[in-house]
Amino acid sequence: MDLNPEFPAAYRVYSPAYFYQSLYSVPDIRPLLKGFDAFDFTMKTGAKRQLENDSWNKFKSDPYNPYMKGLMNLTTNEDGNLNRRNAMLNHLIARHGESPDVIDQLIDGSSYAGSKLKDQLVFKSLLLQNFGTLSYNRVRSYSICYADELTVDYGSLFVPIKTYQKEIENFDFILDAGLINEAEKVSLDDCRNFAVIELKLSLLLGLKPLYKGFLLNWFDINKTPEQIEAYSKLKPKPQNGAKEDTSKAVDNDFPKSITQINWLLLEKRGVLFFESSYLSLVGQENSLEDLVFIMPAYATIDISSQSASDGTVVTHTKTNTSPNFKARFELCLLESLPVDLTYQVKYATQEEMDAVINAYIPWFNMQRSQPLTEVIGTFEDASLKLFNVVNAIPNE
Repeated sequence: MDLNPEFPAAYRVYSPAYFYQSLYSVPDIRPLLKGFDAFDFTMKTGAKRQLENDSWNKFKSDPYNPYMKGLMNLTTNEDGNLNRRNAMLNHLIARHGESPDVIDQLIDGSSYAGSKLKDQLVFKSLLLQNFGTLSYNRVRSYSICYADELTVDYGSLFVPIKTYQKEIENFDFILDAGLINEAEKVSLDDCRNFAVIELKLSLLLGLKPLYKGFLLNWFDINKTPEQIEAYSKLKPKPQNGAKEDTSKAVDNDFPKSITQINWLLLEKRGVLFFESSYLSLVGQENSLEDLVFIMPAYATIDISSQSASDGTVVTHTKTNTSPNFKARFELCLLESLPVDLTYQVKYATQEEMDAVINAYIPWFNMQRSQPLTEVIGTFEDASLKLFNVVNAIPNE
């Protein structure tokens, strides 16, 4: 396909299904092409052959000339292209043993492109690209002992707002597929740090673009471009004994909702999850289900509902939590988990999330101690604290 770098738009569509190239290189083709004499008029003087040659070169360099535009109109129809590609992706998903109809329900609301059909293509493509890793590791046991240590002070984590802007806002009418693929790629390290159900929830529910949109919405309202630029240049300081070049801690003055969402993005892939059997509860009955998922209720509503008119983030209510999001979350768990496992999903306010995160981090990090018997007393206290703060969150 010919591509004029000065006018790439005419040669690019969101999801091409047919491809073609011009016939410019065919000898004596010029008089057979529509509008070939469009540039014959000129104020220049010179030999007739030279003027014809200049006219032909101008015609070929114009991506909107009648010939190329006619080819595009014959072969390019956006709705047709999108539906054709969607059918192809559905076929590939079915060949991997997944139901395309179920996947459509799971991703109904996940958004990168802002168009339902285009978003279906994006998330189905991401699922297929990561299917090998997710499928291979889906039955592997997950152990916190091998996971990376969590940052003790979650509120100090640097917010890579410039990166979020690039991944979410830097899209024209053509999505940067390479950028999205890199942001959503599931690596083997991810499977060491997270259970596969966490990774699958993050991918299919679109938690990364959802949370990044939440953060960008707040920054756009509350910070000037100059303030954002100055913050992005801060140099993170070491924490938890981390090396200077790997540290991510800064002095933040953001609301807890912002630091909570950033922590979930950077260290938990969007969802706080644990197995209740890992809790060491001495003399206390464990009333939690086998698997516990905790989500920030204030980040699962529409962007337009996330901020009040004065720019503050609405974090104290759960009434606006999207029913669609809850249904998709529930469906993903039903489709992915063994039937003998019980689970519960709790949607927390900002204050509840703060208590849970502060109890979860030390409980999580202690399990990385070898042997655990050296901190068993402290671990029992940490388990009881986590149990209590989770149990205090009302069930839906």
